[in-house]
Amino acid sequence: MGLCPRRLPARRADRDSCRGKADYRRLATRRAGCRAAEDRFRSGIARMDEFMASGRGSVDSAGDRKSPQQSALLVRTYSAPVLSELLVRQGRVVDAEIVARENLFKQARGFGRNSGQTLEGLTAPAQILSARGRLDDTALLTDAALEIFDHIGAKRASSTRAITRLTLAEAYIGNDNWTDAVTTFDAISRDMAGNPDSYGRVLAANPVWAMVLLRQGRPAKPSNG
Repeated sequence: MGLCPRRLPARRADRDSCRGKADYRRLATRRAGCRAAEDRFRSGIARMDEFMASGRGSVDSAGDRKSPQQSALLVRTYSAPVLSELLVRQGRVVDAEIVARENLFKQARGFGRNSGQTLEGLTAPAQILSARGRLDDTALLTDAALEIFDHIGAKRASSTRAITRLTLAEAYIGNDNWTDAVTTFDAISRDMAGNPDSYGRVLAANPVWAMVLLRQGRPAKPSNG
């Protein structure tokens, strides 16, 4: 998502040069666009919350169609991660975590703890916590996600499952815990040995995995057997 600059030029000299002024105006405009997008998503999520709180449309529609309440929850489910990303790109990581956690709570309550929607909802807060170096919390959310994968019968070679575990491995690295990072990467590699296409897409080309291998004095190009 390219809407939001991560930061504006801090030094006056950078802002006052001809190029600096143009860059500053462009970045400021992009940040304003990010704020406008944030306002739109917050407004939309608030409308969905208000509708769900009203209890209107709570009776399931006939056939396979979702009830209006379920549809409102789905809209919220897909909107909140975008809002979290907008906040992260503004440097407002704490706000992003609040949005992600609130969304996860509503997903678990509305769809059930072991639903696919709740599984998706675990991704955003886990990534945010990992980026903040909060290993214990990241591990808890990752373990919860893996339990759901097991509950719904997902294959261990699933690329989605592997990406979830990558979040934990990267959190270990962020905390300079290379031993557990290697253990996690090796487990992912073993699980994906039977799915070479996903292995190549998720792990073999992963620069963090290559860095781990080099640090361990192992071949720079990982192999799944």
